[in-house]
Amino acid sequence: MWMKTMPRRLLCASGLMVLGLSPVGAAERHEHGHADVEMVLEAQTLHMHWRVPTESFMGFGHAPVTEQEQATWRRSAHDLRDAAQWIKPEAQAQCRVTQVALDLPYAQRRTEADGSHGQGAGHDHDKGHDHDKGHDHDKGHGSEVHSDIEWSIVWTCAQAARLSAVDFDVFKRWPRLHVIHVQMVGPEGQSSATVTPEQRRMRW
Repeated sequence: MWMKTMPRRLLCASGLMVLGLSPVGAAERHEHGHADVEMVLEAQTLHMHWRVPTESFMGFGHAPVTEQEQATWRRSAHDLRDAAQWIKPEAQAQCRVTQVALDLPYAQRRTEADGSHGQGAGHDHDKGHDHDKGHDHDKGHGSEVHSDIEWSIVWTCAQAARLSAVDFDVFKRWPRLHVIHVQMVGPEGQSSATVTPEQRRMRW
């Protein structure tokens, strides 16, 4: 259930606020091609929470209607659940993904279009979830609708003390994504970075 993933999301937010970094600005930003990421490294656990305009991952910001849009939606959702392929803590830290949660907008409308009567993707915490409530913001300009995808990943790192960098390989899979704004809290304090296709590694 989504509630079981919420403490990790709140941990990211509370960790940033303790050190004077506000996650509110990230939540309010909606800029195509940009993503906002919050990370917290606590003991042997790395928490990461993404907020991304739907268009950056799906290629369109509205609910999928055509067969092609529905197929694109399913492929992207499937690949987002395979987080280890796209986000890679440095190898010496020996990190493994232990949980992925995916919060998609339009889930109810999508399942109705697919004829699945809203059954969703089940409740396997290692594979991730589709959540029916999503983030569908009807504040668009004209007919444009703004919506966001939220993506949370948790790693357990056997050698967390040796973790000092993460590689973001998402640009290979989602070329509409151009800039990732990262805020992090860890044992050494706070850091931030702007990650791009040309500079895919964040160090701290």
